[in-house]
Amino acid sequence: MKSTKTISLTNKIFKALLLGIATGLLLYPIRENPFVKTYLIGFIFHFLGNGFVRAIRMVVVPLVLCSLVVGAAGIEDITKLGRVGIKTLVFYLGTTAAAVTLALIGGNIINPGLGVRVSDIAAGSVFLLEIQ
Repeated sequence: MKSTKTISLTNKIFKALLLGIATGLLLYPIRENPFVKTYLIGFIFHFLGNGFVRAIRMVVVPLVLCSLVVGAAGIEDITKLGRVGIKTLVFYLGTTAAAVTLALIGGNIINPGLGVRVSDIAAGSVFLLEIQ
C-alpha cells in the first residue's frame, strides 16, 4: 500500500516564505541586469503580484457578505439572531473605535508629513524642512 503524506498548510506557507527570501537574496545583487529588471521584477513580480493582490481584494467583500448571510440563516431562533446581531455590531464598532484611536495616537506621535511642503510636491521637487 502506498502511504500518502500530506503537508500541512502551515508548512507550505513556511516553505513559500523561505523560497521568497531565497529568491530575494539571489536576485538583489543582479537587480540592475536588464533581463532581471524588465522581465522578472517588472513583469512577473510586479504585474502578476499586483494582479494576485487585486484578485484577493475582489474576493474579500463577497466572502464576508456570504459568511454573514449563511451564519444568520443558520440561526433558527429569532431572539438568538437579535442577540448575536447586537454582539456583532458592538464588536465591530469597538474594534473600529480601537483602530481609529490607535491610528490617531500613532499619527500624533510619528507626525507623518512634518516638514513637507505641498507646493514642492506639486512642482515635483520635495524639500524637507529641518525639524526643530
